[in-house]
Amino acid sequence: MDIDFVVLWVDGSDAAWQAEKARYQGRTLDDSNAPNRFRDWGLMPYWFRAVEQFAPWARKIHFVTCGHVPAFLNLAHPKLHHVKHEDFLPPEVLPTFSSHAIEMNLHRIPGLTEHFVYFNDDTFLIRPVSETAFFRDGLPCTYGGEYPIELVGEIGIWQHAAVNDLGVINAHFNKRTQVKKYVEKKWKAICCLPCEGLVKNWTILCQDGNKSVQRMRSVF
Repeated sequence: MDIDFVVLWVDGSDAAWQAEKARYQGRTLDDSNAPNRFRDWGLMPYWFRAVEQFAPWARKIHFVTCGHVPAFLNLAHPKLHHVKHEDFLPPEVLPTFSSHAIEMNLHRIPGLTEHFVYFNDDTFLIRPVSETAFFRDGLPCTYGGEYPIELVGEIGIWQHAAVNDLGVINAHFNKRTQVKKYVEKKWKAICCLPCEGLVKNWTILCQDGNKSVQRMRSVF
C-alpha cells in the first residue's frame, strides 16, 4: 500500500506575505490570526530528517505552502512534492491564511495517493514507525478518547472549532454507534475517497460558515 505524508508550512517572517495577510485580516476577535500562529521556529529540517530516518517507506512528501520555500529544502528530491495553495484550492478562496480551509481541501492535491497522513508542522516522528501504525487492511488506525471541552476562562480558536464540529456531528450521527469511528489525533491518517463527500456535506450543513472557503481563521 502506498502512503503519502502531507505537511503545511508558512514563513511568517516573509514581508510580502505579511503585507498580503494585512490586506485581508481586518479586525480579529482573538489571537487566532496573531503573528505567533504563523511563526517559523526553524524546526522543519528536523521534521524531514525524522521522516527520512523513521519512515523511509513513505512514498512521497507533499509540502504545502503559499509559494515560499525554506532555504534548506532540496526541491529536486524525487520524494518531495512542493504544493502551492493555487495548485489545489478553489480560486475564490485565494489567498487564504486559514489552516482550516487548507486542511479541508488536502484531498484535492494533485498526485496524492488514496492513503495519506497529515502532519501539523509541530508534530514529529521520534522513533521508527511502520505503515501499520497508520493503516491496516486499507483502513485508518484510530483510537478513542472522551473528555469535556471547558468554555471557561480564556477561550481560544480550537475550543470554538471543537464545539462547532461536535454540534454538526451530534446533529447528524448517533454517538453510541459512531463513537468508535471518529477520533482526534495530532497526525491524521486519512483516505481520499470519502473526503469529497464529507466536504460537500459540511458545505450543506454549514452554508453560512463553510470553513473550506474562508481566507482567515474564524470562530464561526
